[in-house]
Amino acid sequence: MSQQNDLSSATDGALLEAQFDRRIAGHGRMVGSLILLVTVVGIPLIPFWLLFSLWYYPEYLRRISARLTSHTLEVQKGVFFRSEATIPLNRITDLRLHDGPIMRYYNLRGLKVETAGMSGDTGSEGDLVGVVDASEFRDAVLSQRQKVLGREEAAGSATAPEGVSETLVEIRDILARIEEQGSKRKVACYKSASIDCGIPSLSVGRVTQFPKRYHPHLQSASTPRTTTLTALTAV
Repeated sequence: MSQQNDLSSATDGALLEAQFDRRIAGHGRMVGSLILLVTVVGIPLIPFWLLFSLWYYPEYLRRISARLTSHTLEVQKGVFFRSEATIPLNRITDLRLHDGPIMRYYNLRGLKVETAGMSGDTGSEGDLVGVVDASEFRDAVLSQRQKVLGREEAAGSATAPEGVSETLVEIRDILARIEEQGSKRKVACYKSASIDCGIPSLSVGRVTQFPKRYHPHLQSASTPRTTTLTALTAV
């Protein structure tokens, strides 16, 4: 049976809706009967279980559904205790296929949805037994998941240049302030060095700067205002 017959397109925004094999009823009757048989004391209850299953499994098949939308996987199931789960596709880490001896006897496969929580821990959001063409439904969900993740990555990269440009502007302003402060310090140091504070004392091997007006014999038109002399002795 092809995927076109088993996975029907939904009319209310769903991309695909899984169909479930009616052989789930036979599988469930077999599993329930074996459990009662193993317990020995439950053997007398097997006929009652088989009669009950005639009503239970048609109702179960009527209430179970798995729908794939553009951003979520919606799962509903349960007869006495109903459960509904809307799973974002970007949280799905894997859809694991599984089966057992009894499931293989009825040609059934199970599909377990593995998700990642906010803390990064993985867990199971649901176990769907009896999905027709389970592997194809799994591939369709994972393919749509990749599209969602691709759009999120593209949206993130589109906003990245704006953030980068803002960071570069901040760096430019910081460098400008640092350069301005450095220029002010240079001017302040130049002014403080030009103050007439008297002739500094000389010491051996020490390089001392002082204004040239205290040494007329060093005056020349080509020399700068301040001259560096090496004093050998101190008087």
